[in-house]
Amino acid sequence: MRPWDYLALARRGGRRGYQAAVVLFTAAAVTALCFSAAIIKTNHSEKSEPCELAVTAPGWLALTEQTVQDFRAIPNVVDASGIVEASVHIAAGKYAADLTLVGIDGDYLRDLTYLTGEPFPDSGAMPWLALSEGAGETFADPEDKTRRGADAMPDIDWLRADFTLDIGGSAVAAKVSGLFEGDAPAAYMRLDGLRALLQSLGQPSGYTGARVRVTNIGAAEAVSSAVTDLGYLVENRDSARQARWDARSREAVYLAVLAAAGALCAALIHVTGAAGSREGDRRRADVLRWAGMTDAAIRGLGLVRGAYLALLGAALGIGAHALIAALAALADPASNFALTMWF
Repeated sequence: MRPWDYLALARRGGRRGYQAAVVLFTAAAVTALCFSAAIIKTNHSEKSEPCELAVTAPGWLALTEQTVQDFRAIPNVVDASGIVEASVHIAAGKYAADLTLVGIDGDYLRDLTYLTGEPFPDSGAMPWLALSEGAGETFADPEDKTRRGADAMPDIDWLRADFTLDIGGSAVAAKVSGLFEGDAPAAYMRLDGLRALLQSLGQPSGYTGARVRVTNIGAAEAVSSAVTDLGYLVENRDSARQARWDARSREAVYLAVLAAAGALCAALIHVTGAAGSREGDRRRADVLRWAGMTDAAIRGLGLVRGAYLALLGAALGIGAHALIAALAALADPASNFALTMWF
């Protein structure tokens, strides 16, 4: 007997209603399992990226270059830099924004993902700025009364426009060397350049803190403890991302539980349906023996039927996952689709 004829015999066995229920429950289980696996994969991928810690000194302790070297020596630290901060008003043509300008080592910014341009040059008299995408979105025309979308970029040629920094009433010309990915409104300048500028204006130029980049979020707690042991205060600047990852992890667990429940229901329905069809299967078995089929082949019909229903349900589940994910990506290309459930 040809394999497809044997499969056709297996498919015709049993009641149609229970077979449809087995396929549907299997499809639902596989769909939930696919989304659970996708969430786990997304979390693992994002957690493998570097994260950043913000370090400040208590009143009785100073931050020095030696302190920064000590931070760099901590295991799982990618890089560290002392920082100097200053409140500035930045203008480019008709657009302006009030930002906190951070002086930082140029090498510290080289691991960022740049939308355009690159980190600022290591030398030169011209103050160079590196802005986050979030900082770019804060620039606005004060005379424009129309409301711009929260995530809309102003019409600025970032790498060619002339910028003016207003620091404590003194205006300084500057250029932007690069625009990098990031929602937070971050504006950076070369550390020694900002310190020299503040000194020329008679303003404090000592370290106001430090930034420490860690290999990944999993190592952040150990690095934080090591920095705290040195006497400094630590803030995890990726705590919001950690909360999002924790929420996704819970979703993955919920979906895995739903997948297990769906698979269990499919198995119970299959067993129950097969038991209800046993008398009909016996009559079919007598006919098949008469036609020359062996007892082993007849017993295998039930197994083939169960495997067929499981594979059909799995194919439908994978297809449903792909379709839902594609529709979600089409509606919002920037989103990582996940089923959000609250209990």
